[in-house]
Amino acid sequence: MSSKSVELAEEQAYFDRAQKHRERRRAELGDTPGAAAHAGAAQRLLAWVKARKGAGRPADEAVAFGRVDDESRQTLYIGHEIITDEDREVLVVNWQAPAAQPYYQATHVDPRGLVRKRSFLCTGNQVTDFEDVVFQQLAKDVAALEGVAGLDDLDTLLLSELDRPREGSMRDIVATIQAAQYDLIRAPLDQVLVIEGGPGTGKTAVALHRVSHLLYNHQDRLGAADVLVVGPHPAFTSYIRTVLPSLGDAEVVHRDVGQLAPQVQRGRSEPVEASRLKGEARMARLLARALDARVGTPEPAERMLFDGRFVTLSGVEVSAVVAACRQAPGPYAQRRGLLRARLHDLARERGAPVDRERLEPVENLVDRLWPQYSAPAFLRGLLGSRRWLAAAAGDDLTPQEVALLQRKGADRLSNEVWSAADLPLLDEAEDLINGVSQRYKHVVVDEAQDLSPMQLRCVARRSATGSLTVVGDLAQSTGAWARDSWDDVLSHLPRTLPQNVVALRYGYRVPGASTGSPPSCCRSRHRTRRRCRWSGPGRPTRASTGSTLPNGRAGRWRSPRSMPPPVASSGWSARRPAGPSWNRPWPPTRPRGAAPTRASCARRSTSSARRRPRAWSSTRSWSSSRRTSSTATHAATGCSSRR
Repeated sequence: MSSKSVELAEEQAYFDRAQKHRERRRAELGDTPGAAAHAGAAQRLLAWVKARKGAGRPADEAVAFGRVDDESRQTLYIGHEIITDEDREVLVVNWQAPAAQPYYQATHVDPRGLVRKRSFLCTGNQVTDFEDVVFQQLAKDVAALEGVAGLDDLDTLLLSELDRPREGSMRDIVATIQAAQYDLIRAPLDQVLVIEGGPGTGKTAVALHRVSHLLYNHQDRLGAADVLVVGPHPAFTSYIRTVLPSLGDAEVVHRDVGQLAPQVQRGRSEPVEASRLKGEARMARLLARALDARVGTPEPAERMLFDGRFVTLSGVEVSAVVAACRQAPGPYAQRRGLLRARLHDLARERGAPVDRERLEPVENLVDRLWPQYSAPAFLRGLLGSRRWLAAAAGDDLTPQEVALLQRKGADRLSNEVWSAADLPLLDEAEDLINGVSQRYKHVVVDEAQDLSPMQLRCVARRSATGSLTVVGDLAQSTGAWARDSWDDVLSHLPRTLPQNVVALRYGYRVPGASTGSPPSCCRSRHRTRRRCRWSGPGRPTRASTGSTLPNGRAGRWRSPRSMPPPVASSGWSARRPAGPSWNRPWPPTRPRGAAPTRASCARRSTSSARRRPRAWSSTRSWSSSRRTSSTATHAATGCSSRR
């Protein structure tokens, strides 16, 4: 037997042993409720056992995905959960534990005390292969290679993950976390961390794994139910909601930004200008002034009839109580309750009955001075009244903008249909009237670059501590709220903690065909006409479906004016029509039913004959918005330009 076959057998024996102890521990969990002192404790233990079992990995899943050997010849296996034997000796350590950090952080420059890092390829719990990274040898190899920096960070597990077909939901990336991603995952809790990155950089997955890491390492401060993950729309939220349960954190709350508002009937269409206006931060001031204006003024003398006798309160006294309640802290409804209590006390001092059931005249006075509203009723009344809008507009809105906001409401509140831009206004009104029902100790918001200021206020008011993870890409910022700086986003979020913006540089999820030649959308952004020529040795031949460049020769298209031929890759297959190869459309189409792979770019051969995807810089890519510069665009797609 070869030496590797021997090692595979040894590793399989270790995996089998760890699996046996993992299943033993799970069986023991079922007996835990029987040790409870009483029925109530048994129910709580049973709920805890169910949660632990639900957070566990499938019985046929590999117990570990990696192993590290340090300079003292100590070996540590890394997996999704901790596994111990009968003597409580650790067989596998949880990836979230501090002991697992060297597995993600070690490089040839700084091996973190490790001699070797081993990555396993498994089918179920069966070890089929492994790859070793010996850091001392790797440092020598990297020093000998020129122009291939960064390839050393791509291991077998990452390559196999890149080739996995896209599914209907996001998966965890525990086994393939890269060093730059891991630094963000383990970043401190007490901050507003902005994770910026282009398509395929894994920014969303990093943010979700950061949540799991924080929950594991801050159990005294943070529970799963204390975390809120906000997505831009329901489809996105549905796509990512399986990641945290797969990591054992099933109680994390997921909402799309529209679900933060009160539940109302949705689907109203309105002009773009009105939607844009409703998203501006000045709408918050308008709503606050409009609600305050609903508080009335008392009569010079307020006479109330109790059991056949009148009790009179002077207007000065009542005005003083109203003014004090206006200045009191708290939402509108809470201060309304304060006004009721103080008027009750004042009426009793004048001879009113003591029983609350007999104080209906005071209730009528409270309703007149401080009307009761729900958020939908208040906003419907405001948007339906030009007079109310004009009075609340102040210097913030012009008469034309007031006219843009005003609309005719439905005959009944239950029949009112609301637009997407109305939802943040409803949430703002709900906060003004009743306050936020629940706040969270950590909030994650994805695709934040496209959220309006009013939507960002919805997110901000859910934060109880100011700790947030903000995810997005300014280069992809589109629509009415396209931005050039994160300052505009951060200005609407809590500022009680430090704010840090960190960019992920490399993408791993870009279809390979996008690196072969630039698409027409890229060329349409150029402001000058450019010519096309092949800059590499030789020219590509007329190729049939599935062919690649001849002999793997390196070359680049320079600023295309005419169409270059599509280059097939493992990510896409080019279905080419008959005719000359120079006049075929971009992008190449995929055969029906064929699923694209996740290869980040065209693969290139190295001296060791290993084929690896070339990581691309995502700071600016050809899929970016109109602000993407031509130079960065060509760098991302493999093109260079000349006038």
